[in-house]
Amino acid sequence: MHHPSLLVRARISSDAHLTARAKTQRIPEHLLPPIPLQPYEPSSLQLGSPYHHQRSDFFWSHKLSGSESVPQLAAAGALHPSLVYSTFDVRNVVEAARLRGIRVVPELDMPAHAAAWAHAEPTMVVSCPSRVGADDEGLEHGIDKMALNPLSERTYEVVDLLLSEMAGLFPEDYFHLGGDEVDGDCWLEDPVIRKWAEGKGVTWKEQLVALFSARIVHRTAQLGKRPVMWDEAL
Repeated sequence: MHHPSLLVRARISSDAHLTARAKTQRIPEHLLPPIPLQPYEPSSLQLGSPYHHQRSDFFWSHKLSGSESVPQLAAAGALHPSLVYSTFDVRNVVEAARLRGIRVVPELDMPAHAAAWAHAEPTMVVSCPSRVGADDEGLEHGIDKMALNPLSERTYEVVDLLLSEMAGLFPEDYFHLGGDEVDGDCWLEDPVIRKWAEGKGVTWKEQLVALFSARIVHRTAQLGKRPVMWDEAL
């Protein structure tokens, strides 16, 4: 079993000729303690854009309490009830970054890498057990293939709740929506998707990704954010 890493102290250094710097924090696998609010330190400006990455292959690590349904994700999908970020924790991280001139850009990785969603919302995830079990690199890598179901309205209900709440927690203009590494063979294990794909031709997967992306991009823009996605979704 993987255990979240705990970063107690770190020093970040870089060459002066670099005008922009960034750090990616993949939250479920590397849950770090919230940054304590400290006096402004000029040296902290060496880090320009931390990247708050909620990728949910294994665990769900945000306990967002403002909506009725979203807390189920952390309650059922976290590695341990204590290993989650509360809304208070997230606001503290964002405020600590703001005091240092740092932008925090969130990513909610969708539709792939969604295994942890299934613990609380099984109807909105295509589990594809045969596809997962047949992965050459083992089960741990195989669950990467599990993805949200773009043809389920429940998917969009939950995603809307998450986007709405997270948009209020992160003041940064940009919001990353993922879009990478979608496994079409996994989707085809769902009978509704398989029927939908019939007659769509060889580009059926790209069409389904586009259908999903269009809806979440539109919603993100409605929330006043600038959507960002991986090139695979474009």
